[in-house]
Amino acid sequence: FGDLRTRQALDEAQDQRLLVRLGQRPQRGQHLGRLRGTRGRDRELGQLVTHRDRPLAAQVIDGAGKTLLPGLIDAHTHVFSPDALRQALVFGVTTELDMFMDEQLAAQLRQEQAETGVVDRADLFSAGTLATAPGGHGTQFGLTIPTLTGPDEAAAFVAARVDAGSDYIKIIVEDGQEIGLDLPTLDQATVTALVAAAHANDKLALVHVQ
Repeated sequence: FGDLRTRQALDEAQDQRLLVRLGQRPQRGQHLGRLRGTRGRDRELGQLVTHRDRPLAAQVIDGAGKTLLPGLIDAHTHVFSPDALRQALVFGVTTELDMFMDEQLAAQLRQEQAETGVVDRADLFSAGTLATAPGGHGTQFGLTIPTLTGPDEAAAFVAARVDAGSDYIKIIVEDGQEIGLDLPTLDQATVTALVAAAHANDKLALVHVQ
């Protein structure tokens, strides 16, 4: 929610428009207890405010007898439209970690997220285009994507993903043998070079291995 301390700041923040009153939250090592109007920062649930400090325009939800939980994080998704993020939010998923999607769509959604907060859909973090071999896993979804044939291409590939706004680098190592296929895949030298390039750009490298 952000570390907001004043009534004016709370009023102006789009993500402060919901106020849950007298809900319950799980306490580590304790039974459920009522969520009271305690001032200060709660790292799991966001800003907790007193009645006096609540945003004037906030929608108040009566949480009596209910349990208030942090939003869920889906750690492996593929987002092909904004509607997927809206649907995720309906089911309590407030953050999606996308592992491969169209880079232009990712850039559009990321920009909207930064500019307006888009409180009607889950937050998005994305790898954008994944790293795979020509004809390898990831090339079958109808998107035209760059591929790699050797380690000398790794640095340029990662630099392009960073320029496109990728939050992390997704790498594919899958030959298809487990499902009776024979797919080309990245060799060890290329994977090593990709991981090194990702780290050089302060990005996590996530490897799909099957």
